[in-house]
Amino acid sequence: MLVTDIIPIPIIMVLFFNGGRGDTCDISNICMCRDIGGQLFADCSNKNLTKAPVFSSDVIGINLSENKFSKIPQSLPAKLLFLDISGNELFTLDNKSFERYRLIQNLSVSRNILTEVSLGTFQSNSQLKHLDVSFNNMLTIEAMYNVSFDLSKSEIRTLNFAKLHCTYGVSQNLQQYHVVNLKHTKLRELNVASNRISSLELGALSLLPKSLRVLDIADNVLTFGFYMMEFAVLYNLEILNVSFQDSFHQV
Repeated sequence: MLVTDIIPIPIIMVLFFNGGRGDTCDISNICMCRDIGGQLFADCSNKNLTKAPVFSSDVIGINLSENKFSKIPQSLPAKLLFLDISGNELFTLDNKSFERYRLIQNLSVSRNILTEVSLGTFQSNSQLKHLDVSFNNMLTIEAMYNVSFDLSKSEIRTLNFAKLHCTYGVSQNLQQYHVVNLKHTKLRELNVASNRISSLELGALSLLPKSLRVLDIADNVLTFGFYMMEFAVLYNLEILNVSFQDSFHQV
């Protein structure tokens, strides 16, 4: 099994930039690049960037985290496989945001200020395997429908929807429509922690794919209900995290 099939973005980036030869792969020499097995990965994190550097076309992985981007840059290499643009100032995502990057497999837009992820944002990204939209607490869990709709025929394996709801917001009910588009995927890990979820609509758990191995629903406000009997249908589940219920500050 390929490493990229099982390791999420933060770990991948650590591996990329802790090995290989230091080099440059952008014209302005802003980023630290690594050549690992003939593949180039660029670390441009914490550079106070608002505009992307110009990269050579053979760069397949870029870390743009902790910068000042308000939009997804459209000048990155078209064959990009890995992009970390977490910790920036992204406000909305739409069907043009990632249309250019049709081969992307691993993407993090975590810890931005997103208020909307439009339907069609990921419609061109059928190769996407790992997606992290966590810690965008103005989205609410309603963003799950748009994201999952676009990924219904994708290669998605890991989805992180943690902390899409503000800490002191009203409690939420996870509905069938939030997850119905995941039913026929090969999803292995789903994280919906820290979203003030108080219950799940009966039938919602039955719509999750049988390929699911890890379900994290920790740090919510779950109450007892008939939906609890449905966990049994997830017969391949190996890890179920329901810790820290009714707690505002655990993550």
